[in-house]
Amino acid sequence: MDIMAKFLICVGNCFVNTINSVEKQLNLAGLSASRDEIKQFWKRIKMRLIMK
Repeated sequence: MDIMAKFLICVGNCFVNTINSVEKQLNLAGLSASRDEIKQFWKRIKMRLIMK
């Protein structure tokens, strides 16, 4: 496996963990953002990162 692949897997895991913790924080704050909304948000960020 090359370094880029390892890096992307790492970033992917970070996104998953972040989505889970963001979801928990929103629930604690009494706001409900659906998992799909959060995923869409991360997809947009990833696309921007890849485009640069």
